[in-house]
Amino acid sequence: MLPYLCQHSFHAWEIQYLTDIRGNVYKVIFPALLRSSLSTHSLSTIIFRLGTGHCQLNHHLSHIGLNPGGLCDQCVKPEAVEQFFEVCPKLTEA
Repeated sequence: MLPYLCQHSFHAWEIQYLTDIRGNVYKVIFPALLRSSLSTHSLSTIIFRLGTGHCQLNHHLSHIGLNPGGLCDQCVKPEAVEQFFEVCPKLTEA
């Protein structure tokens, strides 16, 4: 019974992930859910930090006093998660 419940829960979560309009930044990185990948603590931590904006991008670093301006070095806009993944040429080059 437990394997069926786990499979059913994962399937329901996967459908919600793929059909929800929120989280497009993550869908660029993770177009599909992988059971093995999402079960690791480090990947969960990365996803959480990107979702909350508490990551090592200049915009957040400026809030905690580690970066004076919070701007991207290349495009001189606030270096936040959305800007970094959708607009910044720094990621495109990488």
